[in-house]
Amino acid sequence: QDDFEKKVIEIEVLKEKFKFPDYYGNNWDALLDIYRDFSWIDDTDITIIHDDLSMLDENALRIYIEIVKESIILWQKYDDHNVAFIFNEKEKDVIMTIFNGYNPYYG
Repeated sequence: QDDFEKKVIEIEVLKEKFKFPDYYGNNWDALLDIYRDFSWIDDTDITIIHDDLSMLDENALRIYIEIVKESIILWQKYDDHNVAFIFNEKEKDVIMTIFNGYNPYYG
């Protein structure tokens, strides 16, 4: 598989796993849009639990964590929803390294 095919498969896995709305665009920008607008969810308390992110390669994981980070920053400013992202403890070091530094998505 080339990088593009791999990216499409990874995003489709996320869409299926998290049950995104039908209008979701199957790309990283669309994922960021979805995470910044939870109007498609009636509940105000939203918790996204990640049991295992091993289906993502290193670059995809970095991009995904940066999207989560951007979403967290946004939701701290609004009270429409209480949004929490929970990750598996075994991935903590990798996730925190990405969260606290490297940003491939925004340059």
